[in-house]
Amino acid sequence: MPDNFVQSVVLLIRGAIKNEEIVLPEGFELSNEIISLASKHHIFNILLYGIQCANLDMKNEIAQKLFMGATREIIINENQTAEIKNLCNTFKDNSIDFMLLKGSIIKERYPKPEMRVMGDADILIRKDQYPKIKTIIKLLGYEEITESNHEYVWDKKGFLHLELHKRLISSYNKDYYSYYGDGWDFANKKDDSTEYTLKSEDEFIYIFTHFSKHYRSGGIGINHLIDLWVTRNHTHLNENYIVEELKKLQLDEFYFNILNVLEVWFNGKEWDDKSSFITSVIFDSGAFGTYTAYLNAHALKFSSSKDRSKNGKINFIIKKLFPPIKTLEGHYSYLEKAPFLLPLAWISRFWGLLFKSERISKNLKDIKAVTDESIIDYEKSLHFVGLDFNFEE
Repeated sequence: MPDNFVQSVVLLIRGAIKNEEIVLPEGFELSNEIISLASKHHIFNILLYGIQCANLDMKNEIAQKLFMGATREIIINENQTAEIKNLCNTFKDNSIDFMLLKGSIIKERYPKPEMRVMGDADILIRKDQYPKIKTIIKLLGYEEITESNHEYVWDKKGFLHLELHKRLISSYNKDYYSYYGDGWDFANKKDDSTEYTLKSEDEFIYIFTHFSKHYRSGGIGINHLIDLWVTRNHTHLNENYIVEELKKLQLDEFYFNILNVLEVWFNGKEWDDKSSFITSVIFDSGAFGTYTAYLNAHALKFSSSKDRSKNGKINFIIKKLFPPIKTLEGHYSYLEKAPFLLPLAWISRFWGLLFKSERISKNLKDIKAVTDESIIDYEKSLHFVGLDFNFEE
């Protein structure tokens, strides 16, 4: 069973999301630990509403710190909402097909939208329309940051970090990508405009797949577990369809374990070993996991599918030196059309590293941080909750 602090925070979350009075465990006190957690997971508003539901002293110094953090989150939410609305209208006016994803949709299902602060806005686009989109969003004040395997990243400082998705799931997550492709086959036109949406069940499956991808790749934050709860309770979902599709993704076992966690968090079911373990992973993760967990997940993914922990560190070092093509496509766009130029990309990468001592130092630290034992332990922790990397890199 989790400690007093974790149980208390879960109760605060339950109170805020369900808008119900709660009684906290004896001995719980507001402290800087809760400020640290709120900052790490971007849940100032949720915890502030939670302490109101617990009838705690709002004049307390810690409550005031929560209030200040919550105020910042409200301002961020207002800026994000205005920017997303402007983007959507601009895309429609210029005949750009698009589909809002994840946080920008889910936040409207929370009791108050400001409870769900987004790190960025995710929008699925058609790759062949990107040259036109690029011109348009530059005029809106966005600056191009980078291109990765599955997205184009832009930023409007102080307003919105924007990720324009080429596909719903990165292609190097081969098991999930094989189900989704670029994602447009799942899209339905929302009205007579150019906006698309997923049907309710497919949207939930996508949110859960995204949750699973991050959990197994280094961890996932509190907000993303709450997303599952508010989405499941937003509308009636065909549970049989969801389970059958998750079986195709080999996520059904993990799904039932997460449903159990949701029952513990929001309906007061008794804690058990798995709900306690998953909760500890989520609390420790921050918004999107820990770097150490990411490194071990990375090493595990690169290992043999028959025995992922076998020679894990050696494989990790090799992949660090010679990354697979899917990892480098976002940095060297010519690889998508000319994959045979992968050795040239490796040479370019080595050449760039020669003049960046901090990157060399970072890679050496990464290699030192991973051991065969840590990879084995990480694999066991995933199997315990029903997850695996069901592909070879």
